[in-house]
Amino acid sequence: MADQTENRPVDAPTFALTAVVLFVAISAATLALTGIGLVSALVAVGICRFFGRPHLAFALLAVAAALLAFSLSQTPYPSVWMIAFPAYWATLRHGTFPAVTALIWLDPTELPFDRLALIAVGMIAGGAFELVAHGRRNSRLTLLLRNGGTPPVRRAPIAYICAWLAQRMPASLRRNYTLIGSHLAIGFWLWFSDADANHHVGISGSTGKGKTVVVANFVEASIRRCQPSVFVDGKGDEEFAERVRKFAKGQGRPVYIFNTLNLQNSCAYNPLAYGDYTAKADRIMKLREWTEPHYESLAKAFLQTAFKVLEFENRPVDLVQLSDVLSVNALLRIVGRRGFSDPKRQALVREINEHAAAEKSAIDGLRADIRFLTNSSLGVLFDTERARREGRQVLNLADARREGAAVYFVLPPLMFQNAAKVIGQLVINDLKAVATSSRSIWKLFFDEFSVFSSANVLNLINMGRTFGVCGVLSTQSLADFDAGAPELGSAFGRQVRASINTFICFQTNDPDDADTLSRWAGTSSGIELTAQMQGDRFTGQASARATRQFRAHPDDLKALPKGRAYVFNKNNGTAALIAVRKGAI
Repeated sequence: MADQTENRPVDAPTFALTAVVLFVAISAATLALTGIGLVSALVAVGICRFFGRPHLAFALLAVAAALLAFSLSQTPYPSVWMIAFPAYWATLRHGTFPAVTALIWLDPTELPFDRLALIAVGMIAGGAFELVAHGRRNSRLTLLLRNGGTPPVRRAPIAYICAWLAQRMPASLRRNYTLIGSHLAIGFWLWFSDADANHHVGISGSTGKGKTVVVANFVEASIRRCQPSVFVDGKGDEEFAERVRKFAKGQGRPVYIFNTLNLQNSCAYNPLAYGDYTAKADRIMKLREWTEPHYESLAKAFLQTAFKVLEFENRPVDLVQLSDVLSVNALLRIVGRRGFSDPKRQALVREINEHAAAEKSAIDGLRADIRFLTNSSLGVLFDTERARREGRQVLNLADARREGAAVYFVLPPLMFQNAAKVIGQLVINDLKAVATSSRSIWKLFFDEFSVFSSANVLNLINMGRTFGVCGVLSTQSLADFDAGAPELGSAFGRQVRASINTFICFQTNDPDDADTLSRWAGTSSGIELTAQMQGDRFTGQASARATRQFRAHPDDLKALPKGRAYVFNKNNGTAALIAVRKGAI
């Protein structure tokens, strides 16, 4: 038994804690001599609590030790130690306590090095107290009493100040970064880089929790830096579109609002302005699902010939004009206006006539789809010639990208259920074509993703990154991703999530979504503590084992209040809980 006692290893934590307690006790006795030291200790504790960084006490201890060494080197025997006790006793004997005592308490001596010594001692005591308190808050006993739950977030005062400042500073204060919020606990600002945005962003959460607010920060930064951006709004928020318009105008930036709810204040849109005749034909073919490959091939060949004729004649084309020329006779009239002596015209006539048999079998349905839009109440939005006559803006996505313009599409599915989806597909197909025109940053925002999601969006996200496309997909539920391509089932949603490197998660009501997002964010190493209890007391027997813990537990995602979000960034492996910035839009 004696050998076992002698060979017992030193309990380092207990030894360190005892030394700290003794040091604090001695410091407290010293502080009884003067109020300067007490004030210094309170200031040290206040600094650590204000910044929410208990380990800041180590820096304060180092500074205090240096100050104390300096003061003692100047006055080896500070007079304050000899003055304070007699002064206190004299005030008590003469009945001048507490008035005179207060003066002595705050300024016991006029020697500056004595004050410096007392301030240093106070800082040491305050720093030591904060370290002991922090250790107690995170002790094994505290973790056991918490029963493995997530500790409550303690917001430092600096966090409130940083959140207030974040709302009043530009979202684009740092070049190539967007300010989207501040860390909830300690207030550090969270700047999101364009490089991370180029790896795409997913925003998920229930309605009314702040998804549009965080998107507004991205839009604000893009407008301030004159970066081109396109916002495809699948819920039809006209009020937010108007806020974007006013902000862009206030910044002197070009802006286009395609508003299906307010035709008078909407620009016209030409989804066929960019690309050659093959690209344009492919764009229109994607508007519908083809069940017969034979008819799909016939329609594709006819469309390509139609666009070839229009390009040969140098005729600008939009949807309204296209719907009028999708017939053999119409195309022959266009080619024959200048005669048929030109060999190229003769070749076009032969090509047109080859499609005569396919016109009724393959083109009628496609022509009906186009005329569904052009003959509807929304047809005026696609008539570019009429818009020019009336002096209204005409949107060409390729030109808008070169201008660094902000583009906003208002597509309300509640009012135009079928039209919103068709227009959404037109926009997606146009975005795909224009994406290859440049490699500069181009931010694309898709709100209520399920309204217009399809395999085309996935192609745009997967392949557009090389050409500067930064996709931001906003949805209430991860199930909305699957709704875009029902023929692919859940595989489509998994492919979309695999293309996204950053998720911004607001309150999630669906338990399955919470579990999926927690798994997607990953885990970190931790310690799991268990203890044996008898009644309401610990028996003293406990165990600990290394585990992997969620960076954000599913229950935490389900309990997030409004304006709070987790930001999971796969590029740098971080998971941050933030207070979302409310910007200028």
